[in-house]
Amino acid sequence: MLVVVVVLFALCWLPLHAFMLVIDFHPELTNYKTTAQKRFFTALYYCVHWLAMSNSFVNPIIYGFLNDCFRVSCFIHV
Repeated sequence: MLVVVVVLFALCWLPLHAFMLVIDFHPELTNYKTTAQKRFFTALYYCVHWLAMSNSFVNPIIYGFLNDCFRVSCFIHV
């Protein structure tokens, strides 16, 4: 379970950190020539940010499916 949590954490947060590193090392990319470029970078940022924040949503699901004790205790109280 720990490996799954760590791998999903990396997959969720890596795109945001990669995006920020690219912007930090190539700030000229933020000199938008058209509004389409600005919309593209804004949409890309929102997508990778949403993916990073989705890690908080994924963790309880992982615990629910991979933790035997959790699954047994849930069905006992039903």
